[in-house]
Amino acid sequence: MFDIKSSPIRENINSLKEGQLSVFEDDGLEGEVGENRRKLQVRTILKDIENMFGAMESNQGQAVRIAVMGEVKAGKSTFVNVCVGKEVAYTDILEATAVVSEISYSEEEYVHVLDLEGKVVMDITHKEFLGWTEEQLEKGADFSRYGKIEIGAGSNLLKDIIFVDTPGLLSVTAKNHDVTNRYVAQADYILWVINSRNLGGEAVNDCIDKIRLSGKPMIGIINKVDSPDERREIEEYVKKNYGNIFEEIFYVSSANAWEGITQNRAGWMEQTGFLKVLECIGDLGEEKKHSVDQTQYYQLQREREVHLRMSERIQKRKNYYDNELAQFASINRMIKKAVHTELEDWIQKELYRDERANLMGAKGAQLESLFGQYRDEGYLTDVIEHKYQEMAEFISKKWEVIENRLMVKASQVLIDFQYDKPVYSQEGQEEGSLSQEEAAHTWIKRGAAVGVAFAGYAAWLGPAAATVTFASALPAAVPIAIGVGLVGFLGDKNKISARKIEEDARKKQESIEDLCHAVVKAATACKKELEDALYACTDHYFYERCSLYKEKAGLFSFDFTEPSYGAFCKRLDEYLGSLDREIATLGYGDIPMPPRMEETEGV
Repeated sequence: MFDIKSSPIRENINSLKEGQLSVFEDDGLEGEVGENRRKLQVRTILKDIENMFGAMESNQGQAVRIAVMGEVKAGKSTFVNVCVGKEVAYTDILEATAVVSEISYSEEEYVHVLDLEGKVVMDITHKEFLGWTEEQLEKGADFSRYGKIEIGAGSNLLKDIIFVDTPGLLSVTAKNHDVTNRYVAQADYILWVINSRNLGGEAVNDCIDKIRLSGKPMIGIINKVDSPDERREIEEYVKKNYGNIFEEIFYVSSANAWEGITQNRAGWMEQTGFLKVLECIGDLGEEKKHSVDQTQYYQLQREREVHLRMSERIQKRKNYYDNELAQFASINRMIKKAVHTELEDWIQKELYRDERANLMGAKGAQLESLFGQYRDEGYLTDVIEHKYQEMAEFISKKWEVIENRLMVKASQVLIDFQYDKPVYSQEGQEEGSLSQEEAAHTWIKRGAAVGVAFAGYAAWLGPAAATVTFASALPAAVPIAIGVGLVGFLGDKNKISARKIEEDARKKQESIEDLCHAVVKAATACKKELEDALYACTDHYFYERCSLYKEKAGLFSFDFTEPSYGAFCKRLDEYLGSLDREIATLGYGDIPMPPRMEETEGV
């Protein structure tokens, strides 16, 4: 039997600790039952497949198990009684107690009532059991503490098979999902009994679709067909709507057949349609391998579809992560280019223009004071640091705009990371204070470093500092190299007055021009240090977002970085290849396939 435990996806999910999430686990496959829509996670589907394989392995060498299923009041128990030739399935009791009944061969007839742990809590005769259950039902007793009923009967038909009589359609619900799974998984064949008066019922058809996912060979029993005329009226409809679901379809009247048995009426099997049914059931006792092979084929198809879907998913997410990280890198390069251009313009144009305007517009003592400040090495240092702070704020705002834009984009992408916002209690807060979540969103507006492309999850990630400074990388002092022509003005204030400078307009202009050029030259000399400090600033935002982005991806217990991602994909491709080879070996391509997973829930 195929080794499904070698699945890398199954290994990933099974290795999770409590509270951990899997990248393969947050994508429920939607199904619809009536008006209720539910999700079935990939983990559950894979577990279902494991259960099917486990049941097949444990049932090897045992008698063929035939599960009789169908809606309430479809006549399942009467059908079983007719097949066995005696009353072993108690119709009203099974429907009322919702307990599975197993009927197997025994020379001495008995009834064993088992608890939920499989322990026999009552060993009685058929008659005693009937009286006991009727008494319990009158008292309104709770039968949920009983696991199943084992019935032994001396019927030749039971020498090669075990009948599993189920309580009815209402037991196949999400609440009893595990129980349903168990008896379907353990069955080799399924006889589905349909009330001919309720053909096409939505609840019945939905339940049939779910059971089909087991891959078990299914045989349709259209019950309560009491005459040839009734059969002719429904035969075309049944063939059209159920012909691709059941391997064989039989039309019977279980009530008339049971009456024929109890009254010892001749020809009852032919008249009620049971002759061919009993021949078919007898043949099933010798065809266990057919059931095992077909069930394995169906389950491997389900396994293959899940793995193909998950392979596509991680590739999409990998591309999504890579594209976003590449976009971050492109944005970072763009900001650096803008920083370079801005510094060039500032030094060559704005700095010169501003300094010249200040000096040319000054008079008297103000002019003398301005000239004097250029002797202080801290003056230009302050100017450069001020420019750094201005540019750092520009970088922060730039990342904030980009971040908000990417957050909007992220909310529209195909891949939804299925993370809910945390809920914070506001009890005990001072009046007017912000909740933790409100504070987080305030930080976003200020350029907080949060996981870009995870819109709405900022509160979970938590805010980081909005202002990042690398000013320590700037020069401690930037001296201005004063030319010889300026010594007379700046060397000794006592030798020349501001009024004297003003009197000589031409000399003033030349001196100011020389001084401004000296300032520009000094600023140019430390341009690289200023530029490197600003590059470090934008790199900080870039790496911080990349780090948070990868951290978010890592929360799903999957490594999207190389070489881990490549190694996983290689193992997954090898596993899919082995699945394809095994499916081809089984060769059941001509049998009806179960409904696609996106159309229904599995069981």
